Amino acid sequence: MEVEYAACLQAWFQLEASKKFQDNVKGFMDPRSYPQEISALVRSKAQRRIVVDGENFGARLCDWWNSSQPDVRKRAGSWKRIRLDDAEEFDRLLEDDDPKWMSFQVPGRKGFYLVIAGLSWWWSTVHENETELGRWKLMVEDVTFMMQVIEQINIGA
Repeated sequence: MEVEYAACLQAWFQLEASKKFQDNVKGFMDPRSYPQEISALVRSKAQRRIVVDGENFGARLCDWWNSSQPDVRKRAGSWKRIRLDDAEEFDRLLEDDDPKWMSFQVPGRKGFYLVIAGLSWWWSTVHENETELGRWKLMVEDVTFMMQVIEQINIGA
């Protein structure tokens, strides 16, 4: 897989470790907006192979991710990213007090695990397509950024 995904997995592990690897029954984001493959994973009690519609799965995954973002990131015209070591920018990012920030703090199999699984499935359908792989990498980088933000929120709490 790609180096960006390895960094994403590392950020996910650190975030889950900061939450003491809890599992939570409360879902990540709005379950009504999940792509059908993510819904199937949530409903599945056993680990089973999920069939991914490779044709448009990436677009649906991005739409789900975009719709879940706190408003302050949407207002920036694109996913707003900051340097995490810049306290002033970090405070401005969080001053919004948008309840969507809380949905990103759900640990376990109904948290970022769903996004990580989706990214893995998407990669399996596009890893040989340079254009789609570029879109995939952008989302991986943004998911990694958001996990780092959430970890910083947890440290500051």
